[in-house]
Amino acid sequence: MNTEKELIKKRGGVKAKLTQFSTYLNIAKSSDKLSKLQANELKCRLEKIEDLYSVFDKLQLELEELADDAEERYNERSQLEGQYYELVSQARTLLEGQLDPAHNQSLYQLIVTRTLAQQTDNTWLTYLK
Repeated sequence: MNTEKELIKKRGGVKAKLTQFSTYLNIAKSSDKLSKLQANELKCRLEKIEDLYSVFDKLQLELEELADDAEERYNERSQLEGQYYELVSQARTLLEGQLDPAHNQSLYQLIVTRTLAQQTDNTWLTYLK
C-alpha cells in the first residue's frame, strides 16, 4: 500500500502530464488549420490523456480513503476533473473541425468506444472495493 506522500507525488505526475497536454493543445489551437500530421499527433496525445484519467482516479480514490477529512480531497478531484474534461472537450472539438465528415464518423466511434470502456473500468474499480 502506498503512503499518502507517495500517492500525492504520483498524482503530481498526472497533473504535470495534463499541464503538458494543455500547453500542446494551446499551440494546436493557435493554428488556423491543423495539418494531417498535427491532427494525428493530437489524436495520439488525446488517447494518452484519456488513458491517464483511470490512473488519476485510482490514485485519488486511495487518497480519499486515507484522508481524515475527505472534503479537501474531493475539492482536488473536482478541480482536476474540471480541467481534464475541458481539455478533452477542446481537443475533440478541434479534431472534429479538422477532419472531413467520413473521418468524423470514425472519430465519433473511437470516442464512444473509449468512453464506454472507461465507464466499464470505473464501474469495476468501484465494485472491486
